[in-house]
Amino acid sequence: MSFSETLKRLRLEKGLTQGDLAKYSGLKQSSIAMYETGKRNPKIDVLERLADFFNVDIDYLIGKTDKTTKVIVAPPEPQKNIETPPAPKEDREHKHLQNLLSDPHLRRILESSGQLNESSLQEVQNFIDFQLGKKKQ
Repeated sequence: MSFSETLKRLRLEKGLTQGDLAKYSGLKQSSIAMYETGKRNPKIDVLERLADFFNVDIDYLIGKTDKTTKVIVAPPEPQKNIETPPAPKEDREHKHLQNLLSDPHLRRILESSGQLNESSLQEVQNFIDFQLGKKKQ
């Protein structure tokens, strides 16, 4: 089975649309569509990301083998009196940014901000501050 067929089958098995897979994997929906139609081949980092997402080997994903080793990781047993270290700051910030970018309103604001000059950006910030002040009252 080819990569494009395997990718589509794995996506459908999970009940995902191309848009869902794009959202969860951080890829563009148009890229997923091109991978599934065989019009484009992914780079190795994308293959790794997809293999991790679907919990399959890259060899299985690209059709080199019909068998895969799915890795099932059981959560570790909780240990008493041991504090779990906080996630690295970079991981927390990355997750926070992903959550922000998943909001279509915030995404539009961020994408539009590049077209504004400094004065206009300051006006937007003033408006946000005003709205937040109203909310507190």
